[in-house]
Amino acid sequence: MKVLLVDDEQIALGEKLYPTTNVIICTAHEHYAFKAWDLFISGYLLKPVSIERLRDALDHLRTPVVEQLTVRCFGSFEVFFRGNLVRFPRRGAKELFAYLVNRCGRGVSSGELCDVLRDEPVDPELKKASVRKYVMALRKSFAALGLEDVICHTRDNYYVNTRRLDCDLYRFLDGDPSAHKLYAGEFMSQYSWAENTIGILENMAI
Repeated sequence: MKVLLVDDEQIALGEKLYPTTNVIICTAHEHYAFKAWDLFISGYLLKPVSIERLRDALDHLRTPVVEQLTVRCFGSFEVFFRGNLVRFPRRGAKELFAYLVNRCGRGVSSGELCDVLRDEPVDPELKKASVRKYVMALRKSFAALGLEDVICHTRDNYYVNTRRLDCDLYRFLDGDPSAHKLYAGEFMSQYSWAENTIGILENMAI
């Protein structure tokens, strides 16, 4: 949560650029309330603000706060939760998750994931077994963090729930200037298949 001093024009611009951002106005001027609600804010607090009123405002946000994993794709691929590095149960599980993140919420078949896991046994059935094993391990790890729905499965397709990820790649693709500044030509540098995405990023780089 950030505290900013802004005017109504800045709030309106922020609503357009970041429609899911919650804005709570805190002021000593009651007569601005009507105008503020026209900007579709999440809350309006009059000074002095009590703890109870603040808690009530946070409990009734227009866009509920969803706890997320922080995913870093620029440079080497790493995942954090509440500022701490997430340790993956196996190297293959981490690579599988990286590939799903790279797909930006689009479905990936188990066959395609088998092709990604090049260090696994050649036998197709053993590779499919490895995919299932890694998915189960990832789900167990994320469930321990209270994030049971990070990886989803529909028929033969796996995909990530992008709402659960605060990802530099996704913010870059959405045109976030701060994410564009983070990109320095490297993307998931430990995975050779990630080079295919670099061309897309280079064409979009500011």
